[in-house]
Amino acid sequence: EAQFSHARSMVKEYSEHASMNLRVGIGSGWDLSRELLEVRDEIYASYPQATIEFESHDFRELRRHVRDGTQDAILCTKTSLMDFDGIEVMQIANLESRAYVRKGLLRPENEPLKASDFEGQRLLMLSEEESPMAMELALLQFQARQVKVMPEYRPNRDTILHALLMGEGVAVFDQYMRFSNDPRLHWFNLEDDIPICLVWSKGSRNPLIRLFANTLTRAMYHASGD
Repeated sequence: EAQFSHARSMVKEYSEHASMNLRVGIGSGWDLSRELLEVRDEIYASYPQATIEFESHDFRELRRHVRDGTQDAILCTKTSLMDFDGIEVMQIANLESRAYVRKGLLRPENEPLKASDFEGQRLLMLSEEESPMAMELALLQFQARQVKVMPEYRPNRDTILHALLMGEGVAVFDQYMRFSNDPRLHWFNLEDDIPICLVWSKGSRNPLIRLFANTLTRAMYHASGD
């Protein structure tokens, strides 16, 4: 609450002298529309002169955008961050880690999945360039359950979704992926976390960034209790 109050006071002081605009990049494939709408409306209610714009890109594009100033801040998984100097990182939420697979591929559609069902399956994950730690952490989650899977990289989320629907393997993503409720897919809860973060340049003086980060953290926390 102290951080939230401080962020609001910074915006109030700045808003008396200038209009405000915040450009936020969102990882492609996510559907965070409910939470982002809640955050935007709350900020607009207090600061009607503010504008918040959202764009969706792959993680490597988001990293480039925050470096070159095309975006003021980016929302991405912690596994997609690469070591580069001059950034601020604030963890927003921990998302549920799920193993997705086409219905009927591993067991009859009406039966719940078990960890052992994934034994020997191809694990389809984003490339190291896109998300440097994603494959390593996904493999560790299966290893913790004494399940061996075969790692295989794919270039983007759409390619992975297509492969899942074709029955070419399994993939690990969170519950906010657009395909999470696709009736053609089953998922198994790996009972682990996928942290997501807001990232921005240390040199940024945009007062909306921390207010947005704190407001989104609250919105995500409330959503997790629904």
